[in-house]
Amino acid sequence: MKQPLILFVLMFIPVLGIGQFSERYLELYKTVEKIDSTKISTTFKNGNPKTIGTITDFKYNDQFYSLPTGKYITHFRNGDKQVLQYDSYGNDLIHKYYNKNGLLITEYQYIHTDSNAKHLDELFNGDSDYTVILELRHYKISKIDGTNYLYKKGRFKNGKKIGTWTYYLPDGTIKKEIIKSNQ
Repeated sequence: MKQPLILFVLMFIPVLGIGQFSERYLELYKTVEKIDSTKISTTFKNGNPKTIGTITDFKYNDQFYSLPTGKYITHFRNGDKQVLQYDSYGNDLIHKYYNKNGLLITEYQYIHTDSNAKHLDELFNGDSDYTVILELRHYKISKIDGTNYLYKKGRFKNGKKIGTWTYYLPDGTIKKEIIKSNQ
């Protein structure tokens, strides 16, 4: 029986960036066996695309898991879409959200991911501490010309704002910067 293997923290915090995982974190995955990959493509009743991507089957401790790997696109009925990128083990790398006009609205990047888990069971069961740093870039649509522009950029560490959060005007100049001391 296949069970979804979605880590609690990664399930709620979208991510990005190749090479953002610590060596210790990556070492945990060496005991996971890749079994097979299947390309999927589903459509809405009207024939428009709904999901496009790859699902990879893994085996760990006699359990089977299926996870998205590589590029995974989800289209919504209202025309919006999300483009997700996963590594070869199903860990999030990047999430981008586009509006129905194809303009990028939100982007999340994983900057650093680590855990003190000694083996995957601790990681999967939530019996270990995580350190997850991600960067958010939020875009707004200009009322002047209808294009999108970077509105704000900042980082989260384990769900809390850290470092410098920068807010921009439509012309790209900095409106304000706020420094969060929760590092």
